[in-house]
Parts: sequence; structure tokens; C-alpha cells
Amino acid sequence: MSEHRHDHTHAHDHGQAPHEQPEAPQRVHQGEVVLDIGDDAGGLIVYTTRELHGQEIEVFPVINPEHKTHTDVQERRFQGQTIYTAVFTPLPLGDYRVSRPSGRAGEAITITPGQVTELDWRG
Repeated sequence: MSEHRHDHTHAHDHGQAPHEQPEAPQRVHQGEVVLDIGDDAGGLIVYTTRELHGQEIEVFPVINPEHKTHTDVQERRFQGQTIYTAVFTPLPLGDYRVSRPSGRAGEAITITPGQVTELDWRG
């Protein structure tokens, strides 16, 4: 199993559509976290702008779009910078769509063994 260090929290999988969550105080994450990925799993980090802070982003397998996993965009301080990310790990290998909070268009990605796929939605 490979260890990759990124500043993040883990996604959660409900096997259903995302739900509205009550507003909670936003926490700022600092430091590095180990991603648990390897031969049968990979990870995904989506870099966003501040405007998506606290909003959920979904990922779902192309072959089973009803099986959605989602996580919210978190503020992180890393190496003296503030960034906003949604981190998904571990994800089984395969082809996925990643949906933005509005529009739900579904950007295509592929999760590969022991790798962290990165999407940059800041620009």
C-alpha cells in the first residue's frame, strides 16, 4: 500500500443522493494527513475557490451512477497558504463523474491504483 500525504479529511458514502446539512461552525484544517490508498484504491482531491466552502461535491461511478459518495469543501492551511479542497479517499478503481454543487454536470475522471487524481476548479 502506498502512502500519500495531503491536507484533507475523508469523504463519506451514503449510497444515496446528497442531503442538506445544518450550518455548523466552519473548522480550518492544518497539517498533513495520510491517504489510505494502494493497489485496489486511489484518491481524489478537488481544488476549489472560497465560494464553494462548505458545499458538497459528489463523485459516482459511471457504471453505477446511483452509488454516490460526497464530501464538503473544507478550508485548509498548508505551507502558509489557504486553500479550499474536497478530498475523497479511498475510491475503488474505475471511471467516475465528479459533480459540482450547482449544475451537477459531471466531469469525467479515472481512479488508478495508488494514485491521487487532482481536479482544479479554481480557474
